Amino acid sequence: MLRLSKVVRPWQQKVVLGLALGTMLAAFAITSVFASALMKADLHLVSGEDPSVAPWAPADGDAQLDDQGRVGVHLTNMDPARFPADGSCRVEVKVGALSWKDNVTLLPATDPRNTAGVPVTEVHTKQPGTVVVGDKAEVKVRCESMGQNGQRERHETRWAGTF
Repeated sequence: MLRLSKVVRPWQQKVVLGLALGTMLAAFAITSVFASALMKADLHLVSGEDPSVAPWAPADGDAQLDDQGRVGVHLTNMDPARFPADGSCRVEVKVGALSWKDNVTLLPATDPRNTAGVPVTEVHTKQPGTVVVGDKAEVKVRCESMGQNGQRERHETRWAGTF
């Protein structure tokens, strides 16, 4: 029979409990900062023009449900000349039963998320909500501006996918 020669003191129990609690809190904090996707839907061009900034940097997008209860859409590598981040673009997002509007934003070439190596515009938006398998995601980007020749220019692209 195995006998313990030492008795665990109350202060030792508190230290062990404190370390265990600290480890659990640190794990929770790390997972809440780095939200991961629970579901993902790749988005594909379904109508309008290809918004790609260049042939070597095609436009790409997805919709996601993350572990923080947020539904998001990301569409990147758009040409800032046709899809500027100056308020002339309207973004409409529909994901499952959710719908909202947002803006196009500029992603500088120096941003670590920018893989094109040149400035691009993107749609990067999230809302609280949920989706289920089979829900559709759709993003419409419409831009109207005055061109260099004084003529009104309109650019539109629509992307969609299914969870």
